[in-house]
Amino acid sequence: MNRKWTLLVAALLSMAAVVANAAGTSFSKQVQIGSQNRVLISNIAGSVTISTWDRKEVDVQGELGDSVERVDVRQDSGIVDVKVVLKDNDWMFRSGDARLQIKVPTDAQIEASTVSASISANGLRGRQRLKSVSGDIRSDVAGMDLDLKTVSGRVDLIGSGTAARVRASTVSGTVTLSHVGGDVDARATSGDIDIDAQGASGVHVSVVSGDITLRGALARDADVDASSVSGRVKVAVQAPAGFNYDVNTFSGAIRNCFGAEVDRGDGRRNFGGGRLAGSRGEGKATVRARSHSGTVDLCDH
Repeated sequence: MNRKWTLLVAALLSMAAVVANAAGTSFSKQVQIGSQNRVLISNIAGSVTISTWDRKEVDVQGELGDSVERVDVRQDSGIVDVKVVLKDNDWMFRSGDARLQIKVPTDAQIEASTVSASISANGLRGRQRLKSVSGDIRSDVAGMDLDLKTVSGRVDLIGSGTAARVRASTVSGTVTLSHVGGDVDARATSGDIDIDAQGASGVHVSVVSGDITLRGALARDADVDASSVSGRVKVAVQAPAGFNYDVNTFSGAIRNCFGAEVDRGDGRRNFGGGRLAGSRGEGKATVRARSHSGTVDLCDH
């Protein structure tokens, strides 16, 4: 009986140690923003959450896994560098998570890079360059220049219709851009792209095997180009003075909500595909949509 109790106590102590390790080590440091107003952030796993405050300082708070050696926070040559450093010998077998919460000045320029850690940014008015291999990226459009890239993660962007330059890309994840204005460029290989435009002046979307959905309102002289190799392309937009449209498919169907006739050509009547071209309203904006084997849907409302 004593041996059983001894084993039980040992197991409980082991579990307590695991729980204690899982809780992680807290980290906290503040530095001045620097003359270049730039913040570089590098993390492996866990998360990076970036928010703003009214101080000219960078505040880094975090919970560190047991394979995290340290977090370097340095200001050099006018640039703040935040870097998670893992232990050399056991990072493959233990938790390398670092969950960072970082506050920066509203107008700071941010460059964040992770492997599997997610990135979330809110309220930033400076330039954003956010990259991850498999982590998700989420941001809002408060600034004028955003570049969001991931390989297999999601990209979620929430705007307010403010004109901005937005670049978003993924290989196998999805891209969702809501209430975006200005110049928008979105690309994916096998992922889907969903864009809700609000006064966008330019929308350029390209996928290989995913689907494209574009809806909302365009600027008066907007230029739209949406293309997919095998996916579906759905465009349902309004423009103040209408738009010229040019839709092409090789073997996919073409459909529209205003009753225009598709030109299938003499040699393609039995193979699908064709072209649909014309104008709605004054035709001030331009809409081009194409798919090799997918369906293209076009509507002006």
